[in-house]
Amino acid sequence: RQSALLVPQSVQLLSHITLVRRVEPHTAERDAADPLQYSGGKVIPALSDHLKAGTPVTLYIMLNPEKEAGAAVLSIQMLKDGVEVARETPALEKADASGIIPFLMSANLNPGTYDVRAIVRQGNKIPEERAAFTVEP
Repeated sequence: RQSALLVPQSVQLLSHITLVRRVEPHTAERDAADPLQYSGGKVIPALSDHLKAGTPVTLYIMLNPEKEAGAAVLSIQMLKDGVEVARETPALEKADASGIIPFLMSANLNPGTYDVRAIVRQGNKIPEERAAFTVEP
């Protein structure tokens, strides 16, 4: 037996939060269909959510704002061991030709367990993504 599954196409305003192992420079023309490529290079995701202290922790997020809904505003909240250690509303770049706004955030963090929350506000939409990781000594 076969059955069909129809999934409506929808535009997601905010991607998942990706822990980054490194960013490699482009070696060819950027592939707009690859969400890990942006004007600054190709994001290589971290394979683990346990990171070593002493190296910067980098997070990657993509925003896909609706053109007619006004400016998108990104807020980032970071908790260490359950206590808020940072809250920012960073300035965003302009969208690229495909309408995507890439965002990279990097910080040197002390050992501990971290929770990151990204919230985008655009019009009446307020999507949220969360990620957790541990910085080990």
